[in-house]
Amino acid sequence: EGAVKVWDLRNLLLTHNLKGHGSIVSSLAFYGELGSTNWKLASGSDNGKIIVWNLVKSQAIKTLSNHTSAVTSLQWTTRGDALLSGGRDKVLSIWRDLELGATIPILEEVQTVGTVQGKYLFAASLQRVKVLSLSADVVSEWELGSNENEIVSIIRCSDSNAHLYACLSDDTIIELSLIHI
Repeated sequence: EGAVKVWDLRNLLLTHNLKGHGSIVSSLAFYGELGSTNWKLASGSDNGKIIVWNLVKSQAIKTLSNHTSAVTSLQWTTRGDALLSGGRDKVLSIWRDLELGATIPILEEVQTVGTVQGKYLFAASLQRVKVLSLSADVVSEWELGSNENEIVSIIRCSDSNAHLYACLSDDTIIELSLIHI
């Protein structure tokens, strides 16, 4: 159906039924909190489109187009002024104030994207994690061994933490230290 449904789990109420993708929604990223004036949501779909929603007004703010296939990961920066997106098209896109700021080739299908310590970006594929500077230079890279399972997700505990944690398909977690950067 291509709709995004937002639920208030405390009160078990559907608060938003956002329509506009026209295809399968493949990723979500919230920014702000319920009741705040800057509560928004980015939703990505399998057709490569990203819609940014104002959840206070329940309306689309802007449709972002840069990906050529499914958007698999979205992440707001801590201040909410930039959005990272990654997809099956093997690129990481940086949207500043909802305008395309940069497209970085990752050369593998991107599973998850994010920021670390406010000065690094990361993009993970099924077998590799790349940490990049804000100028898109690769500063660190981890590759899983051939006997390890695939990366399912990356967790960062806080923006000030110098570690990422890779969740693998066999339900194990490995720590990736950024201290040497």
